[in-house]
Amino acid sequence: MAIMAVNKTNRFVRLSRVEADFCMIGNCKFCILYYLFLCLLVVETKGQIMDLDSIKSDYFKKYDIVFIGEQHKIQSTGRIEFKLINLINYDITKVCVEAPVDFNLPIEFLFKKEDTIHYNLSEFIQNGHSYELLGYLYNIHVMPKAIDVLKVENFYKEAIINIYKSKEVSGDLKNEISAFADIGIIKFPFRFKNMNKYGIFLDNFYKRRAEHCRVLGQDSTKVIEYFEALDAMLFAENDLNKDAPIFSKFREEFMLKMISKEIDKFLKVISINGLAHVSLGGKDTDIKNDNWTPLASMVKNSFPSKNICSIFLLNPEQDKFFRKDYPKEFAFICNNFKLNKTYIIDIDYPDSPFKNLIGKYTHIVVF
Repeated sequence: MAIMAVNKTNRFVRLSRVEADFCMIGNCKFCILYYLFLCLLVVETKGQIMDLDSIKSDYFKKYDIVFIGEQHKIQSTGRIEFKLINLINYDITKVCVEAPVDFNLPIEFLFKKEDTIHYNLSEFIQNGHSYELLGYLYNIHVMPKAIDVLKVENFYKEAIINIYKSKEVSGDLKNEISAFADIGIIKFPFRFKNMNKYGIFLDNFYKRRAEHCRVLGQDSTKVIEYFEALDAMLFAENDLNKDAPIFSKFREEFMLKMISKEIDKFLKVISINGLAHVSLGGKDTDIKNDNWTPLASMVKNSFPSKNICSIFLLNPEQDKFFRKDYPKEFAFICNNFKLNKTYIIDIDYPDSPFKNLIGKYTHIVVF
């Protein structure tokens, strides 16, 4: 019986007669273990498939923008994201996160001013999962930038209102901010009524934008970003396309606007998003909105001179999507990777088993 193993280009080759005889002598269980050992030996020594703990900081040196795509609510994701951030020189890098823009004000108070009396990490819930990553970033004094639209049912107002209270605001401007403060949350049974109220407020805000900026001074940028995030959220909520508001072009275009500012200011940018947003080659087929393009794909088109990396974070034990969308690739990973190690795969190489992902992502991290 022929005994096969994987060589450095992932083609199957015959083992030597001695190796074959050796395998035939032992019991079946030992044969399987020996075969897997040979496969893993090749996988771990292959240049495109490496132990994440073994790579150096220059691994990502050539990239200007790094997208990290996560499946939300998977344990230990923050730990892996932090490990990747550490491999990139964060002294010259801006870290962006798919979190609502209203987080930026309390994050600034916590990270810059260390106001732990009024703000603490437990208040920050990024997309409904743990604040693990924010804790890591706080410990190394790296303040992230939230780039997502506001959450529809619950967003911070207090910090914005306090900014206006600290300024000399009078007349119509003061009345408008008071009216904004009094509008309730966007939730049944007052959902559409309150959405309309916020829309009216924003119309007035844009008409008097110059006056707001004059009063706000150096705080004007963060306030404008906040109200633009509110505006984009309202458009996304009213988007009649399929899969909106999560996969609304208004939400994605807002994130593009936010991250573009950071790309213009920093030598490197890392953006941590849900997996659907980090595809460089267009949307997944299960997203029905034809007017929607992933954030990473839009960044690639907007910044053609930038070298962009997109990393798919995969936890095989907790995965919900990869095994369904890429069953052959998932089987390859399960059959060839140790469960107690973290691997990084540069997926574009000769005879790569990940051809279906090439063009969408550049790397997979298996943890």
